[in-house]
Amino acid sequence: MTNQSFALNPALSFLSVGSRYHRRGGGITMRISMDRPTTKDVARFFGKVQITKHCWLWLPPLNPKGYGRFDYNNKRVLVHRFSYELFVGLIELGKQILHKRECGNRHCVNPLHLYMGTHTDNMRDMRIWGNVNAGERNGNSKLCESDVLAIRRAYKKGSYCFREIADNFNISKSHAYNIVRGIRWKHI
Repeated sequence: MTNQSFALNPALSFLSVGSRYHRRGGGITMRISMDRPTTKDVARFFGKVQITKHCWLWLPPLNPKGYGRFDYNNKRVLVHRFSYELFVGLIELGKQILHKRECGNRHCVNPLHLYMGTHTDNMRDMRIWGNVNAGERNGNSKLCESDVLAIRRAYKKGSYCFREIADNFNISKSHAYNIVRGIRWKHI
């Protein structure tokens, strides 16, 4: 075990279907749970955690996206959310619990590696870590990276307009425009 020490959060709330909503100052809506985890629940939680030098790794079961899941109060919860609320505090309604960039391991439940953020924050982190199916990795993509480079070269030389590029590559005129301007396929 590491020398990290945490006190259980006195305002425990676990996101579940049975949660009620409560208004706090500033109009922020938070979810408040009816029940607090028992010592037995916390022991079950730590029984499925492998503590390493930096991370607290959740052992299976995992959901299909690779995040740990935990049965609490006859409901299945995501363990990184459980850990955050257990050690840090309430999760604002509509917020997500994200992994910090220095960790980025979706199996990690160390509260020092978690933070509350928005969906936009999550999408930004996914792009930074390369977890987004952008470009050729997107199964719906009609183009490959060499096509995108060819489109940009053709437009830069002035040899083709957007309509001609779109027709040659079987894409829309607006998509050709977005590729040339760097709105789409930004990573290239």
